Formats: sequence, C-alpha cells, structure tokens
Amino acid sequence: MMKYYQEITLLPSEEAPLYFLWSKVYQQLHFSLVSAKEQYPQLKIGVSFPEYTPKTLGTKLRVFGNLEKDLQQLNLVNFLSKLTDYSHLTSIRKVPDNVDSMVQFKRLQQKQNSLGQVKRKSKRQNITEEEAYQQLNKKPAKKLPFINLKSQTSQQKYLLMIIKKTGEVKNNELEKFNSYGLNCAVPNF
Repeated sequence: MMKYYQEITLLPSEEAPLYFLWSKVYQQLHFSLVSAKEQYPQLKIGVSFPEYTPKTLGTKLRVFGNLEKDLQQLNLVNFLSKLTDYSHLTSIRKVPDNVDSMVQFKRLQQKQNSLGQVKRKSKRQNITEEEAYQQLNKKPAKKLPFINLKSQTSQQKYLLMIIKKTGEVKNNELEKFNSYGLNCAVPNF
C-alpha cells in the first residue's frame, strides 16, 4: 500500500477556469511522471481524485508514493512552479493509519468507429455505409469527467477520460502504474 502522498488543490478563477487548470496541472504531472520514470524505472506513483463524482473531478488531486523518496524524486514543486498562482501543493505527508479501503482510477478510451468498421458492417449486413455508420454510433458515449491533454510527440489534443473503481481490489492491481498515475490501487480517504 502507498504510504506517502502530496495533495494538489486547484484554485480556479474567472481567468483560469477549473477545466483549464486540470489541463495545465495534469500535463505537468504527466511530464513529471515520464521524466521521473526515465531516471528511476522502479518509481511507482499513483493518483486519486478525492472529490470525484460521475460529472467532475473536483479541485483536488492526491499523488501517492510507496516511499517519501518516491515523491521527492517526482519533484512536483519544480514541475508546478509556473502554476503557483492557480494551485497549492502540500508538503509530503504520511497516509493516515486508519485508511482501510482502496480506490482505483482508470483511463477509459472510447471506441471510435473507423471507416473500415463501417465498410465491414455495411458489407456483412447488406446496408449502405451511411446506415452502418448510424448503427455503429447509436450507443451513447459514456459521459465521464475528463482532462484535455496534448501529445508532445504528435501535437494532437485528446481527452483523458477518468473512471473510478471502488470495492475490492485484486492484488495484481496494486502495482499497475502508467505515465498518468492511473490504473493502480491507492488509499481511499
């Protein structure tokens, strides 16, 4: 179980709305995780959104590490230095001893219907491509909280949709980490 954390509180204003701040802060966190993992391959960092609801991420982000050293190596103070007017970062803290549940936040990628899928469906069901496209897109997309991000390699913008998973966490889910800090189980408090 993760033993240490830092909490980032976003401070939205008229000139910097919450969605804008999530984009900026999470982009920096992502850079920080990628950079730290290159230097320290064993580094295991996870995140949680304590104010998460099915419609919003809230204003807080907790960043967890197994060791205090893990969070020091992540160096969030440096990566968030340009955002000090819009965010507050706590010092590294110990996770409370009375925490008895875990939570997992995962990235949800919506399926996109490619032209190939449309053509195959059209051919298989002997319908027009337009009808096939409409049928494939009948299922409503899940509406979940998301963060707008931009790929530094392709310069493409994309949505990082986040879903919360509570309940019993399997042992193999305790240490699945990605470069967004998602997929791993973290303390729920």
